[in-house]
Amino acid sequence: MQKRSLGQMILYSVITLGIYQIFWLYYTKREMVAKGYKIPPFKLLFLPLLALLAIIPLQFLSLMNSAGNSDASGATILITVVSLFLGIIFLIAIIPITLYWYYKYCQAVALVTKDELTFATSYALFIVLSVLSVSFVWPFIVQESFNKVTDDGFTPTVDPPYPTIPQSPLPPQPPTFISPS
Repeated sequence: MQKRSLGQMILYSVITLGIYQIFWLYYTKREMVAKGYKIPPFKLLFLPLLALLAIIPLQFLSLMNSAGNSDASGATILITVVSLFLGIIFLIAIIPITLYWYYKYCQAVALVTKDELTFATSYALFIVLSVLSVSFVWPFIVQESFNKVTDDGFTPTVDPPYPTIPQSPLPPQPPTFISPS
């Protein structure tokens, strides 16, 4: 995994008002897929939103048709009801699709980091931070774990905070004899 500076990530996230984190998610997903981990396509996250946006022209046509008429036609009512129904379905679909996508992503994070950041921890952090509306912190936590893993996939061991003194073997002691009393 590519090592990224957390300071730069914070700076880019602030400058782009969080858009950088979408790119970070996309590129880290690509890196993990290139290593053989299975994560659903990135566009899956945006399909319900795009479908929701596709309904807007239907609603606009319905409003334009009914604006000139005081009596709404059957087609106008049908378009309004269908677009409202689809809008609700697509809006509700955002939640399970997002949870599923991050579920798979967090599984790959655990494998890449060799459980430096476990699946349960990363997924629970994502959910809790999202509920608390501070999910922008989650990529920094995940990237910190990515930074700890070397390219060969092993987590380096941490050196002790103090220098170790090599232990030299004790010189041989002359035998002592006990005199009988």
